[in-house]
Amino acid sequence: MHTTRRVLLGAQLSPPRSYALDLEYVKFNGYSYVRSLALVPFARVERLSPHPSHASEVGAWASSPDSSRVQLPPLMLTDLGVAPTVLELNPREVMRVAEPLPCGHLLLPKIQKAFVQGDALEELRAPFEREARGALTSFLGLRRALREEKKKTKEEKGLRALCDGESSGGDTDDAADFVGETSALPVLESEGTPSLLAADPTTKSEKLRMRELQIRLGTLQFLKGLDPFGIPNIHRFNREALELLYTAAVESPDFVAASQHIGSLRAYGKGRQGYKSLAYLSHYHPQFLQSLLRRSFENPSAWCTWLAECASSVEANLIEVYSAHRYGSRLRACGHAGYSTDDAAVNADYDQTASSPLHFQESLTMEDLAKQLDVLWRGLVRAPETPCRNESASPYSRAKVYVYGSSDASVLHRTLGLALTNTSLQCHLSERGPRKDSRFAGSRRLPDAAAAAHATASSAAHQRPSRPLGLLSAPLGAVIVDATRHPLFTAAGFAPSPKQPPSLMTALQKAAKTDGTAAELLSAPQWHDPLWDARALACVCTSAGMVRTPKEREKGSKA
Repeated sequence: MHTTRRVLLGAQLSPPRSYALDLEYVKFNGYSYVRSLALVPFARVERLSPHPSHASEVGAWASSPDSSRVQLPPLMLTDLGVAPTVLELNPREVMRVAEPLPCGHLLLPKIQKAFVQGDALEELRAPFEREARGALTSFLGLRRALREEKKKTKEEKGLRALCDGESSGGDTDDAADFVGETSALPVLESEGTPSLLAADPTTKSEKLRMRELQIRLGTLQFLKGLDPFGIPNIHRFNREALELLYTAAVESPDFVAASQHIGSLRAYGKGRQGYKSLAYLSHYHPQFLQSLLRRSFENPSAWCTWLAECASSVEANLIEVYSAHRYGSRLRACGHAGYSTDDAAVNADYDQTASSPLHFQESLTMEDLAKQLDVLWRGLVRAPETPCRNESASPYSRAKVYVYGSSDASVLHRTLGLALTNTSLQCHLSERGPRKDSRFAGSRRLPDAAAAAHATASSAAHQRPSRPLGLLSAPLGAVIVDATRHPLFTAAGFAPSPKQPPSLMTALQKAAKTDGTAAELLSAPQWHDPLWDARALACVCTSAGMVRTPKEREKGSKA
């Protein structure tokens, strides 16, 4: 197993039973996997003497008109004094396997600078939106006319059957009356259009066409540009295919093949906040995409050069974060703020925290990262906590691992699945587009026999799990807790409801009002750094009251 491990030694404290977990993803094969992980043990402690300025802020906050709402005691702080663990995939391996480039926040300014914006973009977009809206309107009108014709035919049949029944004369009996009433039902139901539409089944082809037209229109509405999280990694895709998106006629086989070549990017979403995926535009609006590329870049070479610059920028950021974790330069970014300088005991704890060790593990392949993750997760077993006063109760408690949002658990599960199978990922990391009839066969393409040999096993390894938390709910494992769905998260005022969680940065800003550690983190934000995000999550959890102090635990046990 090719794994480099570096442990920065320091004071060892008894491990708390609460952990904050944050992941960064690498996307390939249509799924998201862990590329970087930070597991931060934390605890909630009471501050002995708050900083005077901080105390005045707390007093003003407590006397505000909103003080009647649910509030937490102001004298508390997040203790991050125990070594966090960071698992990281080598940045060069990330760039080798990633299909869309990670660190999309870095690419948004580049997109806004390189592509046409404002009135120029609106002038380019408006005709295509009108065309898409007209196509949808025409389809709806045609379908409405067909349904009305079908309804009219059905009514005529019902009336004809009713007239035939009346002309039959004296043979009327209960059965005939029943048939006549049944035949007349369409006439009565014609007054209620919704019930008729519900009874009239729409063919599958109509549904597909309707869906396609809706997507075509929705893709262009409120368009701001390309989605920064859907930019293709030029190291994974064929350069010639990317150039053909610029040069080939949209009706030509070359353009169709190039669009299919980047079609795998559609598995990662259609975009967000007005920015649309490149793959979605090439599939639903090829003419608009080509017009956008030609308006923004002088030639296809400039387009591919821009993609290469994006890849270089992302790789440089990955290396920067990797180096900071490896050499521990970001450990001091979370010092405990708000303590009085006269408090020697607290300052001693602060010094100990600032020099706390960092367990860093680098993996050179995805398989190694999955195995290291499996070892880490199996280490989160039940451990004895404080002695239990109730002899009948178990002296053990599960570790709680807090995550922010519901997506991390499924990605963690999928990555752990790689460690539990003997399937190699190598056959899936060939350059995209190596089909038999494809002209874009890259140098990293595997022989067909090798790919076929892994087909059966790989399909089981990469299929979407039916129970995302299956591997994470072992008897001796840790409990995954989505902090945004915790009752105290909403009760503390972090979100109006569990269905509307704010961003982690917004939640940290609220936590910083009462937590010195959160305020210190907020003063030095780090984007796409799982260690910083995990520490921020720990502060949010303590501020919301999800973790109790030793005194609060003792009071609870006495009660």
